[in-house]
Amino acid sequence: MIKKIENYLIKTGSNFVILIFVIFIFLISILYNILLQLFTIKSKVDSIQFYDSILEIFIFAVVLAPVIETFIFLYLFFHFLKTKLNSRYIIFLSALCFSLIHFPKNFSVTETLNVFIVGLILAYAYKIFSYKNKPAFWYVVAIHAFINLIGIMTHFFLPEVSS
Repeated sequence: MIKKIENYLIKTGSNFVILIFVIFIFLISILYNILLQLFTIKSKVDSIQFYDSILEIFIFAVVLAPVIETFIFLYLFFHFLKTKLNSRYIIFLSALCFSLIHFPKNFSVTETLNVFIVGLILAYAYKIFSYKNKPAFWYVVAIHAFINLIGIMTHFFLPEVSS
């Protein structure tokens, strides 16, 4: 079944595939928030509090972080490990490292697990776009930036959802 999904994503238009990945990550985020509320787990991480302005948040979260993180955890991992490891291992290692740099100061297993899952999806997207012979780096940067933008907008315009 996974192979069928992979073949579908490879054959489908790139813009639609971006939309599929963004929607999938967004749905996982909704499920994550529902589970937090269901089990009355309070999210303690608010990285937005470290910035002085909305513009600063936007520049870092929507522009810089997606480019830097995609370069380090996807481009470099796939570039240097593709001849040494199966892509499944590269995806796992990439997501693990991605989640560890987002590791909250107060240690939250749920937050780290959520970021790990997003990291898996972003790494899988990188693999798919590489198979499509598309600029995987920029496609994944776009997905990552869009997800971060949704998170920022949710934080400011729907604070009851993001808390």
